[in-house]
Amino acid sequence: MNDPSSRVSKLSKEKALLEKKLARGRVERRQALLQQAKTFYAIVGQGISHWSDVEERLIEVVACLLRTPEPKAGLVMYSIINFNVWLQLIDDLFVLDETYRSSLKQWRQIFEALRKEKDIRDRLAHHRLIQEGIEARLRPPVFDMRTKSQKMQPLTAEEILDFTERVTGINRAISALLETMSRPQSLR
Repeated sequence: MNDPSSRVSKLSKEKALLEKKLARGRVERRQALLQQAKTFYAIVGQGISHWSDVEERLIEVVACLLRTPEPKAGLVMYSIINFNVWLQLIDDLFVLDETYRSSLKQWRQIFEALRKEKDIRDRLAHHRLIQEGIEARLRPPVFDMRTKSQKMQPLTAEEILDFTERVTGINRAISALLETMSRPQSLR
């Protein structure tokens, strides 16, 4: 009954069964990681897309301030690579054009909100996905040795969703600003 060949055969069968289970587990793990990455990338893409909506609204603001068609304002603004320059330019245009006094107050709130969100927007565009256990995150590139980057904690999906929600709110504020700017001069 303790035939060594039957024990070896039994052990071989158990080993083969265990290897199948492990292989199946690796496939399931890979599939779970792939699904996690797809979901995470969709969240990142949504955040970037919502930021793009904000940029388009800002072009509309510039077009109003310069009293020019939006395509011309877009040409000028998209030729400026630094977003902080965008913000400062719009602010300076509001100051120069004294017909938008009430709008300037609205703009300054938007200006500050956009400045606060800019770093996260840059992280969405330039950081990479890491998957640790059951959580995916964005982290700076390995060779980004700037102090600012070294201090950053990886961004989670929840933090990116919160960013997207705040950016959506900023977009609504810009729409309200544009509405104010379209009013008669005494009301804008």
